[in-house]
Amino acid sequence: MKLPRKAYSEVYALLQLMSLDLKNKIPNNVLKSIDNKRDKRYEIKIDDLANYEFSEDANFLLGVLYKNYFASDEEKKIIDAKIRIMKKRNMNY
Repeated sequence: MKLPRKAYSEVYALLQLMSLDLKNKIPNNVLKSIDNKRDKRYEIKIDDLANYEFSEDANFLLGVLYKNYFASDEEKKIIDAKIRIMKKRNMNY
C-alpha cells in the first residue's frame, strides 16, 4: 500500500516528540524509511498532541507502528481479531 508523503510527514513529526526509549523500539531502518518517504517541504507543527487531527493515512501508519513495536501480545491478538472482523464485514458488501 502506497501512502501519501504527507502522511509520513505527520508520523515523522510525532516521532520527533517521542522519548528516545519509545523511538528505540522502532527499528532504525523503519525510522529511516519514514524519513525518506516524507515530504520534507511539508512542515508539520504539533503544538497540542491531544487535539491534533492526524490524517486517515497517518493514523493507519501509526496503527501499524503501534501493533508491530509497542503493543503487548494480548493487544496484538485483539487488533488481529478486529482486523479479521472488519475484513469479513467488507466482504459481505
